[in-house]
This record gives sequence, C-alpha cells and structure tokens, in this order.
Amino acid sequence: MLKKCETTKLHYGRYLYKVVVRSPLASVFRTEMQRNGKLSYARSQIDSYKLSAKLGLPLKKTTWRSELHLDSNDITDADKICRLLLHSKEYLVRCEYNTLIIYSNDKKLLTTISKFAIAEEFWEPDTNCITFLQKNTNTIISDKKTNFPIKLTFGQKPAKRSMGTWLQNNTDKARCGPLLMKNFLNRERWIKGQYIFVRDEKVLFMVQLICGDNITRIDKIVYKDDIDK
Repeated sequence: MLKKCETTKLHYGRYLYKVVVRSPLASVFRTEMQRNGKLSYARSQIDSYKLSAKLGLPLKKTTWRSELHLDSNDITDADKICRLLLHSKEYLVRCEYNTLIIYSNDKKLLTTISKFAIAEEFWEPDTNCITFLQKNTNTIISDKKTNFPIKLTFGQKPAKRSMGTWLQNNTDKARCGPLLMKNFLNRERWIKGQYIFVRDEKVLFMVQLICGDNITRIDKIVYKDDIDK
C-alpha cells in the first residue's frame, strides 16, 4: 500500500515532491554512472535486459555477493521510469540498494510513476504551504509549537565533549537526543548529520562559538498555523 507523507521542508532545499519506489534495478539509475545527465547508463542496461527477455535468456542481475533473478515486470517498470525521466526537465534521483527515490517539482511525473511502479511512499506538501516552502528554503513546517525553533545540523568533524557538557548545563537553551549526547560525551565520535534544537539566535551564536565551523545547516521551524496562507 502506498504511504502518503507530508513534505514539511523542501527536499534538498529544492523539491516539493518525492516518490520512493521498490525496484531491483534501482542501481542502474545512480547519478554517478550516467553521462551528461542523460541516463545513458540506465538506458543501456535496461536495453540489455530487454534484449535478453526478447531472446528468451535468463533475466538476472549480478551483484558483488550473488545473482538476483528478475521478473519481466521489473524491466518494464524500469524502462517506463527511464523514459519518463528522459522527458523531464528537472528531477533528482537517489538509490539505496533496491530502492529508487525520485525528487521533483513535477507532481504529475511522480504521480504517474507511483501508479505503475511498486511505490512505497509519496511525499507532497499541504497545498496551502507550497508558496511558503518555495520562498523559504531553510524552513521546516511543524504541526506543533516549539520552544526550540532553530535546528542545527552538524558536519564531518568529531564531537566535542565541551558541547555535551554545555548542553547538560543549559537544557533551557537547547536540546538533543540521547544518542547525540552520548557521542558528545565520548570524544572523537562522528556526528555528521546529527542535530540539536536551540531556543533563539543568541543561543545559536553560543553554539557556533563552541562548535566552530562544524555546523553545516541551520533550519528555522515554523508552526503551521502561524503561516500567512
């Protein structure tokens, strides 16, 4: 069953919509494998599978661990997705094992894909919030009010114990999850992609003094009912 999810911030700071598709051929769409953004590798691989099907040869995908047997529907779906993307102006593709994730501002494109492929999730914003999201890139829409409306995401440098100590002593100014706190208090642990929430700009400045340049993203959290629609 297709799970409907709400986009509360722009995906990759750019896209309103996202579809998650299950496909054993997801890896042929990897961006780094294509040439000139034209899905050349995906096209050649899918055509090769189509030829094998036409000749009655075994349909299988070789991985570094084993061989995966394919169904003709897997090839047909991948072919349709490839054709649709080749006729699309703007999209982003990410692959995770047998999962293909497609981001776009073209809702019709992703809706079409979700109707024939094995789609697991479809993300779209509240229609009343589309304009707001488009005008506010680093913003997250929340359905609850919060006392910590600024989200700080950390980069590639290891954790600083001083940050963990400061957080423990200033729970009225910032908060974080138990895993991140553990990483802060155990030196040299990597915290890339982990985050904390802070109360205001003054607290943000204090955290920046402690962490230096290890903050890679700052997002503002906005209560949904406070948006001027």
